[in-house]
Amino acid sequence: MGRHVGSAAGPGTPEGAQRGEPAPADRRSVGELLVDADHTVRDLLIDVNGHDAAALLRTWSTVVSAASHLWQALPPTTGPSTVTGDTVPSTADLTMARLHAISHTVTGTAPNKGRRDDFAASRENVRATASRPDDAHNQGQAVEGWPGVGPSDPRLLQIADSFTRAANLLTAGRTPEPPLTERERHDVRAAQAHVMHTLYLGSHAVGTALGHHQTALERMIAGRAKLPPGESLTRTRTARARLSSMEHQAGTVVSATHPHDLSGEHHPTPAPDRLAHALADFDIQAHRTLSARTNTADLMLVGHTHALILAATTTMLRAAAATGHLDGPHAPTTEAPHRQSQLAPGVPRPTPDGPPPRLLKVLGTSQADWMTMTSLWRDLTATSALQPHLDLARASQECRAAIHDSLRDGAAVATPELIATRTDLSRVGPLTQQVLSAGIDLAHLVADVATRTDLVGAARGVHALAVSGPPAQPRQVEASSTGGDGGGRSLRTHEPSPQSAWVTPRDLMTNRSVVLPDHVRKIVASAATDVALSSRTVLDASVAYLSSICAPTSDQTAGLVERRPQSWGRARPDRVPPGPSPSRTLSGCER
Repeated sequence: MGRHVGSAAGPGTPEGAQRGEPAPADRRSVGELLVDADHTVRDLLIDVNGHDAAALLRTWSTVVSAASHLWQALPPTTGPSTVTGDTVPSTADLTMARLHAISHTVTGTAPNKGRRDDFAASRENVRATASRPDDAHNQGQAVEGWPGVGPSDPRLLQIADSFTRAANLLTAGRTPEPPLTERERHDVRAAQAHVMHTLYLGSHAVGTALGHHQTALERMIAGRAKLPPGESLTRTRTARARLSSMEHQAGTVVSATHPHDLSGEHHPTPAPDRLAHALADFDIQAHRTLSARTNTADLMLVGHTHALILAATTTMLRAAAATGHLDGPHAPTTEAPHRQSQLAPGVPRPTPDGPPPRLLKVLGTSQADWMTMTSLWRDLTATSALQPHLDLARASQECRAAIHDSLRDGAAVATPELIATRTDLSRVGPLTQQVLSAGIDLAHLVADVATRTDLVGAARGVHALAVSGPPAQPRQVEASSTGGDGGGRSLRTHEPSPQSAWVTPRDLMTNRSVVLPDHVRKIVASAATDVALSSRTVLDASVAYLSSICAPTSDQTAGLVERRPQSWGRARPDRVPPGPSPSRTLSGCER
């Protein structure tokens, strides 16, 4: 979103101030904050379960309230009435007002009245709640009946905080007044499309969690089990029905605005070095955070962000190849038949259309390994503990914003020509080498953290890995010997009982953090080792290709010995296996 709608740096959050640290600056614009909220709700949608239903419902009114305040802070896109002179609300405006009212009645709170009433108080409440995810409650939350008072969902609080920061930028900055220019109108419509799409996906996610929770309660009643204290099947069904109503109302606006309203959004030309700086800052902060503490939320965020970086690397390599920015003095071209003749049969031929297929394949494999590792860390992280280090979260958010700013166009990937106008594609070769080299060290650091004895995980995730993974190996324990001297000691094998529980029922009920059993720790360490190996494979596969991109020119190599032809992998014609020795007989091997 353009600077006229708000791109100043937002104030720091109070989390760092509570730790006595200066809060890192959030330099994201209004548009980038809305994109982050959209990404967060997408992550929530694919990772929702019935255990989180109460926290999600408890926090949902805060999200809708923050979205409503942001909506009110945006300048109106419709003109005044010829009768009263007041602004005529659009269909989207009326839908937002309905969603605001419904969200509070679902949880028993009263919606704020007026256009901007209690905005400052709501902003402070959202930030204060985000800083205390374990014991915070929504403002005005009803205490009677389900879901009652309890912890909030940190993912929804992150969305609410993004909305609040965006509204803060608009109210603190210079907001355009009607009549709006065409570019300003496109920006406002794009912002409204982002907000409504986030509420649409969010209501579906909360409704899905309520559906899982409802099914679990119905199974308990069918088995004639007593419901836990505070649970209510009736209120769960009612809340699910009302969330479904919110989803359908938001969907009517989304179907008419998303994603085509995003295509007219104004994108200021980003700084050419923004992406490189964001990648470097994230790598530095990841090393600092993982070296300072052991936390599964930090590990999950590191894995998720690095997988995103690998995907962005693939996109940039394709764009650079398509726009001719990879044509170095030794880059592969169709006008070099002598280069093609040097390739052995079966070796992929590099073409001007993009990087070698093997490089793209191993990049995808490494990205998949990082995501697998991330899913393990997510299983070992309780929802209430999804609070990564503040500085690491800020670095990850800036990295995501820089990638989106450079490689995205609305809801789709930008064309290579558009990417070339937003970032310096001539530096893709060195940047890719830095990313892949740093990824190896980061993977080994994650593997080291995975073997630490102080690593703990959520009880439900630990239990799931313990029962689904390979069985625990017997261990040798020291025991008293029953020999004649009576004073000796011997080793005996201790076989873990199949009836023994790795996690106590009380820990499973509350999903507390527990120490990882040895065989669960081995599962995590094995996945981390796979990530390190695939990261090394990516770098090895890219050496030949990227070295040709970054090779010096002929003027820089004047006076040096003649360079031998560049080879692509193990494709040199002189690399042939040695023939059999005359003294050896190859019986049975006529070929």
